[in-house]
Amino acid sequence: MKRDKTHPPYTRWWDFPAALLLLILITTAFTRLIATEWTDHLRLMRTTAWLGLIAGLALGVSRFSPRRSTFFAFVYGVFIITYSIGLTLGEGVLWTERIQSLIGRIGVIVNYLIQQRAVADNLLFLVLMSIIFWVLSIHAGYSMTRYGNPWIVILPTGVALILIHSYDSYLSSRAWYLVVYLFFALLLVARLTFINNRKRWITNKTYTPPYLGLDFIRTALVVSIVLLLLSWTIPALANTLPAAEDAWMRVKQPWNDIRNTFDNAFASLRSTVGIVTDYYGPNLLLGRGNRLGDNIIFAVATPEEPPDGIRFYWKARVYDYYYDGWSSTLQTSNIVEPDNFDLKLPDVNNASLDSHSFAFTLGSPIATLFTPHQAVWLSRPARAEFSTNPDGTSDVGSYRAVPPLRAGESYQVRSALNSVTIAELRAAGTDYPAWVTNRYLQLPDNITPRTLRLAEEIAEGHETPYDIVTAITNYLRNNIEYSETIPPLPADQELVDWFLFDLQQGFCNYYATAEIVMLRSLGIPARLAAGYAQGDLLEGSTDTFVVRQSASHAWPEVYFAGIGWVEFEPTVSQPVLVRPLGERLDINNINMPRDRREDDLGDGFDPTQQGGPEEEAGAVDLSDTTPIYTYTIIAIGLVLALIVLSIPLIRRKQLHKRVNSFPVVLENGIRRIGIQPPSFLRRWAHLARLSPLARAYMEINLALSRLGQHPEPKDTPSDRADSLTAILPSAKQPTNTLLTEYQLATYSSKGSVDIQTARKAGNEIRWLSFKELYNRVMDRLAPRKS
Repeated sequence: MKRDKTHPPYTRWWDFPAALLLLILITTAFTRLIATEWTDHLRLMRTTAWLGLIAGLALGVSRFSPRRSTFFAFVYGVFIITYSIGLTLGEGVLWTERIQSLIGRIGVIVNYLIQQRAVADNLLFLVLMSIIFWVLSIHAGYSMTRYGNPWIVILPTGVALILIHSYDSYLSSRAWYLVVYLFFALLLVARLTFINNRKRWITNKTYTPPYLGLDFIRTALVVSIVLLLLSWTIPALANTLPAAEDAWMRVKQPWNDIRNTFDNAFASLRSTVGIVTDYYGPNLLLGRGNRLGDNIIFAVATPEEPPDGIRFYWKARVYDYYYDGWSSTLQTSNIVEPDNFDLKLPDVNNASLDSHSFAFTLGSPIATLFTPHQAVWLSRPARAEFSTNPDGTSDVGSYRAVPPLRAGESYQVRSALNSVTIAELRAAGTDYPAWVTNRYLQLPDNITPRTLRLAEEIAEGHETPYDIVTAITNYLRNNIEYSETIPPLPADQELVDWFLFDLQQGFCNYYATAEIVMLRSLGIPARLAAGYAQGDLLEGSTDTFVVRQSASHAWPEVYFAGIGWVEFEPTVSQPVLVRPLGERLDINNINMPRDRREDDLGDGFDPTQQGGPEEEAGAVDLSDTTPIYTYTIIAIGLVLALIVLSIPLIRRKQLHKRVNSFPVVLENGIRRIGIQPPSFLRRWAHLARLSPLARAYMEINLALSRLGQHPEPKDTPSDRADSLTAILPSAKQPTNTLLTEYQLATYSSKGSVDIQTARKAGNEIRWLSFKELYNRVMDRLAPRKS
C-alpha cells in the first residue's frame, strides 16, 4: 500500500465543526439546483451529494494513498449514480432492463449531439449534475480531512453554485443562496486556518490562551458579516466604472460563447422566455415552459395620447436563424452612448413611423434594455448587437445595458412606432430588400412536408402578404390550445410539426415559431422577437403599464416592403391585435375612452407625444414592491449574529469581567490573530473600557474637539469645563453638573456619585455641541448680505 507523501500516514485534519460547515456548503449548492425546478428528479442530487461527502471524509481519514482513494471514489460514484438514476424509471422494472434503457437513451443523446439537434431527454442533464455533485462533494470531504486547505474545499463548489445562479438569476430572492454559501465558506476558512495555526503552535510549544478559539470564531463571524455587507455595495461601485464593466464583459464573452453551445444539450429543461435569466443570449430554445410568477419586472410611463392601432411590446432581442430552436446571427457589437447614438437604422423615415418617448422604472435588476418597437435613442450607455446591411444600415438584435441596471433605477427610450393601417399593409407588395430575404427566409431542411402543405392550404385564396399573415395568425388562435407547460419534447420529430399536428397545444414560443416557419415557407420574411407583452395598467393611471414576470412573451415580426417590421399576435392567451382599416384614426373608436378601447381591441395603444429625448415621461415609484420577506430575513440574520456573538460573553464569566463590550472583544480578537486593529477601532475600544462616569466626562473633551478647540494634556478638568462654557454658554449647567460629579468621585472618599445624573449631563452636552456645530455650518452656507 502506498503512503500519502504529503503528510505522515496518521496525520489527518479531522474536525467536527469544520465537517458540519462543509455539510452546510454542499447542501446549499445542491438545494440551489433543486430550486431551479429545471427538470424532474433533481432531488436525487441530495442523496448523491451527501453520500459523496461521507465517502470523501472517510477516504480522507483513511490510510489509502491518493491514487487508491481516487479508484474507490470512481467505483463508488459509478454505483451510486447509476443506482440513483436507475430509480427514476419507476418501480417494478428489472435492473438489467433499467441498465439497458439508460445505455440506449445515452446512445440516442450522443447521436443527437453529433447532429447538433436539440436533446429532448433530461437524462444527460441528470447524469451530468450527478457526476458534478459527486465529484464536488467527495473532493471537498477528502481535501479537507487530508490536506486542510480551505480554498481547494470551497472554491470548486462555489464556482458551480455561481454557474447555476447565472442560468437562474431571474428571481432576486434566490441570490440568498450565494449569501448563505459565502457566509459559511468564510467561517470554514477561519476554522481551518485556526486548526492549521493551532497545530503549528502545538508543534512549536507556543502557549495559547484557552479562550483563543472563541475569539477566533467570534472575529470570523464579524469579518464575515462585514464582507457580506461590503459585497452588497459592489454593484454601486461597478455602476461608477463603465470602462471596467466593459472590460469585464469582454473577459466574460468566451464564457457566454461556451454557454450557448450547451443549449441544444439541455433542450429538455423547463424554461421559457425570460425565466432563466433577464439576459437574452444569442440562443433561445423552444423549451417545455414554466409556471410564471407575478414579480414586477418594470413599469413603463407611456405618452398620454397613443396613435390608434398599436399595442405595446417590450422587446429584448430578435432571432433570425431557426433549427429546432432560435439563434441570432446579429453578433457585431458596439457601444452606443446617449449623446452619440450613431446607429443608422432601416425604415425609420417612412410615413407610418412616429417617434415617442417612454420611461422605464425597474422592479427587478436587468441586463437587457427593453424597448418598444425600434429604439432611436437610449438614455443609458448600451452594447448594441447588430449586423450591418449592404446599404449601410444596422439590423439591431438587442441592447445590453452597460453596466446592468438594478431594481429601482430608471431609463428613457425614444422609439419609432409603426402605426400603419391595414390598407397600407395590403398595398405594401413584395419588393423586399436583399438583406431581408437573405436573412429572414431561412428554413432548416427538416421542416416536414405536411407543415409546408398546411401553410399553402391556409394561404390559398389570399393575394397579399398581409392577408396570408392574418390567415395564419387566425388559424393558430382558433386551432391551438394555450398551455404554460408541455410534455417532454419528442426525440424523433420536428418540433413545429409535433406542435401543429400532434400536441396542438403550447405557449408563445411555439405559436410564434410555427407562424414564422409557415410564413417563410411562403416567401414572407419573418423573425421571432422575445421580451414582454404590454402588461396591466397601473391602478388609477391611463398611461403607465406594470409588467410582471407572467407577461414574458415571444411573438412574430413580419417585414413589409417600404414599411418595416410589424408585430402580429398568434398566441391565443393574448388579446387580438386590431389595426385601423384605412385611416390614421379609427372613427369607430375616436370617442371611446382609452381603457374601454384597450379591453375591446387588445391591451392598449401607443404614444403620439412629440418632444426631444430630454422630455422624460414620468417615473413610477416601485419602492413598495420590494418583498417584505427580504427585510425580514436581513433582520433575523442580524439578530442571530448578535446572539452568537453574545453567547461566549454570557457563558464565560471570567472573560466577561475583562471584556465588557463589543469593540473591545473585536479589538482583542484581531490582535490575537496577528493583525493591527485600525485606529478608529482602538479609539472605540478605549472609550468602551472606561467607567460609565469617565465616559460621561469624556463628552466635555469630545464637545471641545467637535467645536474646534482641542484640549491640551496639561488642562485640568476645570480648565476644560471653563473652555467649553466660554464657547458654548448653553452648556454651562450640564457642564458644571458633570464636573461636580467627576470631582466628587475623584477627590472625595465620602461623596456618593450619581451615575445617572452624570450620564444625563453628558448626553445633554453632546446634543448641544452637535446643535452648535450645525448652526455654524448653516451660517457659513447662508448667503451674505451685500
